[in-house]
Amino acid sequence: MLMRVLIVLSIIFLMSAESQAQFWFGPKAGIQMNNHAYQDKTYRKQYDINPDLNWHAGFALQYTTDRSFAVHTELIYQQIRNSVGNTPEGLELESKSTYSFLSVPMLGRATLFSAGPVSFFAVAGPRLSFWLNGSGNYYTKEGDDNFGVGGGSYNVSFSESVDGVGDGILTVRKSNRLQFALDFGVGTLLDLASGQRVAVELRYSKGHSNMALDSFPLQEGVSYEENLQYANNQILVSAALLFGYNPTDRRKGSSTNKLSNKKKK
Repeated sequence: MLMRVLIVLSIIFLMSAESQAQFWFGPKAGIQMNNHAYQDKTYRKQYDINPDLNWHAGFALQYTTDRSFAVHTELIYQQIRNSVGNTPEGLELESKSTYSFLSVPMLGRATLFSAGPVSFFAVAGPRLSFWLNGSGNYYTKEGDDNFGVGGGSYNVSFSESVDGVGDGILTVRKSNRLQFALDFGVGTLLDLASGQRVAVELRYSKGHSNMALDSFPLQEGVSYEENLQYANNQILVSAALLFGYNPTDRRKGSSTNKLSNKKKK
């Protein structure tokens, strides 16, 4: 529902303010802290699970009607890790995985206040993420009698075969490859004398889709099951360098290298 509202608002602004439209685009990069929200509330008490600090990078695009509102989207590559350690019951365990995503947030940006070339803004809207691939490694030892010792590395597969690890492949049959989240954040925007903009942003992303719909054993004969029934919550800090383009200036035959309020003589 929220995505439909944003799309309708975007169309309205495109139709009603074409003469003032400005596009901003450029590279964006930053870091994020991932905290996995497990569907099983007791899972974190059973295993040692640590938050993950990782990175993201990609391309940002904004459509602005004026300095007070913009429609913002991105195409971002992200890596998200999960690390599961020993249990209080004595199971020796180490399971580490790394997953890659393409994320596309669709956000509305509203200016809170401005002071000369500096402005402060808030953003909110939905995020869609596509699970590209993954890999990992694990080690387990069940009890003191060395029963169930094993481990190895694997790559993630999304085929329709039985869930589990075999021949270096971890098959996740009931995966959610397209995942949904809601983003909220604040930031600052600095207009440079050269005509570009620098945006610095702090954002929280609340995940609403689990990685998968099931758990699965990493090894036959060991009680531990890898749990992918969790959503990815993230705190993101990023910076972007944005270049301006105004189609009305192009129609008038003026330069689009710099967006300026000064009229050319």
